[in-house]
Amino acid sequence: MPSCPICGAPLSAASPCDYDVPLDRAPGIGDPEAIAQGRESHAGHEVHIARWRVHHPDERGASPAVMAWARERLLREGHRVPPA
Repeated sequence: MPSCPICGAPLSAASPCDYDVPLDRAPGIGDPEAIAQGRESHAGHEVHIARWRVHHPDERGASPAVMAWARERLLREGHRVPPA
């Protein structure tokens, strides 16, 4: 299965990346109860946020420190993101 060259998320055939959308539509981010209810781990939630963040470096809150965190978090998952 191919993966997104920006964030490393799996891509289905002929579909854009699920994380190249507004924050409220990104997978794994808009459900704050998922961790509390055990449907999502904290680490998994971090990966969702990092994948969305590297697609949206100009969005509010994208300080150099935040972008460095997102890149480092995805690197821990085994995906090298393009440099800033």
